[in-house]
Amino acid sequence: GGGRGGGAKTGASNSSWFSPENAQQIYSHFLKLDKDGDNMLSPSELSMYSTFEGEDGEPVSSMTETFVQRVFQEHGRAAALSKTAAQAQAAGQVRPGVRKVNHGMSSRKGGAQADALCAGSNLPKDRIDFPSYLQFRLANDFRKTEQGIRYFWNLLDTKHEGFITQFTINYFLREVLSSPFFGGQYEMQDVKDEIFDMLRPADPLKITLADLLSAG
Repeated sequence: GGGRGGGAKTGASNSSWFSPENAQQIYSHFLKLDKDGDNMLSPSELSMYSTFEGEDGEPVSSMTETFVQRVFQEHGRAAALSKTAAQAQAAGQVRPGVRKVNHGMSSRKGGAQADALCAGSNLPKDRIDFPSYLQFRLANDFRKTEQGIRYFWNLLDTKHEGFITQFTINYFLREVLSSPFFGGQYEMQDVKDEIFDMLRPADPLKITLADLLSAG
């Protein structure tokens, strides 16, 4: 994090990060972000995780809407519900001659459960709970570790293809470079070329997770 809404110091040791004092600080920050008090964070609430002071003196999010949207697409309650529904639906697709699936659920019951999960739930959509926030916080505080890199890679690899291209980088950077924080100082193509030059991917047209991990 950074700015007034930033979190624990990046690079903190594992022992200090998991200390009771830091755990309390992290939870307190979560509660501070949770403006409506529902014990979950909406996209607008999470966006204030890291801020800087705007021209009017008010805090401005240092995270783009595109980035926050990807966090919720991968880790939000709606995403979790969708994955659960897909798993239940898959459980209902038994092979011919097989009468039961896991937990003794018939294929018809499995399909009914999937339909119920898809149809609606009391779980709010577009929210992340505290465990998901904790994953985000941990990845952000240790973003140079393999686990941190993998977390953010899943956000970057929007189509789950195993690679990103200049088009992907453009998708994430256009909002960054047009923000007041940068004020139009950089050209998009120059930044994209710099990223590829820095990472030196095996394929000059694609960047993979392996490229990122090898670059450290």
